[in-house]
Amino acid sequence: MVPTLQVDVSDGGKSVQCDVAPAISLAGVDAGYVVGLPIIQDVSLEFAQGEIAAIIGTNGAGKSTLAKAIVGLIATFAGRVEVFGVDVTKLGPSDRTKLGLGYVPQVRDVFGGMTVDENLKMGGYLLPPPQVRERVAATLEMFPRLRSLRGRRAETLSGGERKMVAVARALVAAPRVLVVDEPTAGLSPHVGQHVLEEVLPQLSSLGVGVIVIEQRVREVLAVADRCHVLAGGSLVMSSTGAEARQNDNLGALILGAQQSK
Repeated sequence: MVPTLQVDVSDGGKSVQCDVAPAISLAGVDAGYVVGLPIIQDVSLEFAQGEIAAIIGTNGAGKSTLAKAIVGLIATFAGRVEVFGVDVTKLGPSDRTKLGLGYVPQVRDVFGGMTVDENLKMGGYLLPPPQVRERVAATLEMFPRLRSLRGRRAETLSGGERKMVAVARALVAAPRVLVVDEPTAGLSPHVGQHVLEEVLPQLSSLGVGVIVIEQRVREVLAVADRCHVLAGGSLVMSSTGAEARQNDNLGALILGAQQSK
């Protein structure tokens, strides 16, 4: 029997087996934006709570489509999506959020006209007000820099500060798994490095599963427990992060020139 990771976080057709019971499971998933024209095809994957899983590939490989299929923002045409053992294939984002799934999109990740404090509170829109206050306070412990920014509108912040707000807002809902799409997009190398090397591992250390889509392959693989490569909408490789770092053919796989056996 596969052991289950017990964590309290405060209130191609190829597949890879996690070392712990899967938090998110995709089986033979086709998904896209127009019925009959799937962007990702026959994708089977498992993601564990408490691990960092990197999704890598070229532009147009289907990475963001995969993220949206996981969180329920686009239709699944075939296959099955489960969140902690619950079939959510036909359920929308709100229902998946209630099961412990969070999402930080690549763009439009903050409400620009709202203050930082208002953005954080929006993250708890499904929670009762007392719990929202508790969760905001707990999140600010993780991101103390945001305390001095609580009264500022998000549109006045730097790129790194906005990304911090976006991640913090998602954490207010106390997700057990967080899908993060291109967290370093538009950030300086220094700030992007901070997000990948410090923020994501901190989430993982708290037992939050992190599914991260990232173009900075070398940097994200340095912290990834798992690596999944998409090419042309298909899964061409799944491995541990360590195996991916040592794979001399990784560049060819990313470009879709060959498929891992």
